[in-house]
Parts: sequence; structure tokens; C-alpha cells
Amino acid sequence: MMLKRSFFSSNLKSSERIGPHDFLIIELFFGSLLGDCYAEKRNNSTRFVFHQSSRNVEYISFLVNTLVEFGYCSKGLKKKKQIGKKNKVYFSIKKATFSFSSLNWVYDCFYSDKKKKIPDEISFYLTARALAFWLMDDGSRTKYGIVISTNSFTRDDINRLRKALLQNFDLETTIQVQNENQYRIYFPKSQIVKLRKIVQPFFVNSMLYKLDPYNLN
Repeated sequence: MMLKRSFFSSNLKSSERIGPHDFLIIELFFGSLLGDCYAEKRNNSTRFVFHQSSRNVEYISFLVNTLVEFGYCSKGLKKKKQIGKKNKVYFSIKKATFSFSSLNWVYDCFYSDKKKKIPDEISFYLTARALAFWLMDDGSRTKYGIVISTNSFTRDDINRLRKALLQNFDLETTIQVQNENQYRIYFPKSQIVKLRKIVQPFFVNSMLYKLDPYNLN
């Protein structure tokens, strides 16, 4: 049963937002933190920040609507204008949750000296739904497979993730070396059908293209 805590309003102190936290929300946080989401701990409380290109408005709207429904953030999205190379204009959407002292343990799982790492407990929290959030956030289709951008993690972190994927879902992966000390996790053609069956039920429609390599057939 899903327990929706509407009292997580902005008027409450972080120490008063004590849970319990529905496991769906924990899956969302863990899956997103494997990608571009980041956590901030300040004043002995933790909040989670989501940042997506405006092209992914359906996806971040889904995330925010879920968090609003369970009482973890306020309603509404705001676009942010950014200037890129050659003065090209980009728009992105950024959204932060309320702060929770009862979620400091999630921050502690993912950070050491303010640097993101892969939790030792990742096998327990890497569920099918968490994997779907991770893929929607940081996955990309290639010519024959699917790759996850894990460039910021160490090789030991990557191997911990690959072990969890194999242990939890019987998914075999390889490591792609990008640059020195930068690695990506690759799902080869032989694993795509299995991967789709696992995560597709949790995918937002606008992100389904990521499960369709260009030359799969």
C-alpha cells in the first residue's frame, strides 16, 4: 500500500518530516542519483535536486508530479535560460525537493567528502523501477545497444553496478572506456529484449525511444 504524506509542506521544519517514506520514493531517489540528480546536505538535512533539458519536460514533469503527490516538493516548474557555445541558447528545468533530516542516510550512501559514489548497498535498492529511472535519466541508445553515462564514477563503482545488474536481473554488460578514468556501462544487443521487459512498464512515453537501438533488428 502506498502511503502518501501530504503534510510534507514547505512550512514544516526538516526535522519534522520524519516519514515513513514509501519505497517507491526511495526507488526514485536511488535511480535518479545514479544519473544526473544530486543531493545536498545542509543544516543536518538533505534535499534532492533534479535538472533536465527542457526537451525532457514530460519526464521531469512526471518526476515532480510523483514527488508532489507524495508530498516531497512544491508544485510547478520553471525554465532556466542558459547560453552555450557559439552563444547558442538552451533552456533547462531544475527542481528541488523539500529538505528532510530523515533522508540524510540516502545522502550518506551516495557521498563521501561531497563526491558522489556508488553505495555498497546498491544491489538492494536497484529494483526494476530504480533501473528505469536511471535509464530514463542517463541512458542513450546506440547503433546496436544501450549505454549509460557513468563517466563520473570510478571503475570499482562501475563494477559494483555491473555486479548488481547481473545479480538482480541477469543482465550482462560491458565497460566502455571513454577517456582516462571515464567509463560507461553498455548493454549489448543480446540483452536489449530482456532489459526492455524489465523497465518498460515504468517508462514515460517520451523516453521509450531510449530502449530502441538504431539497428537492433
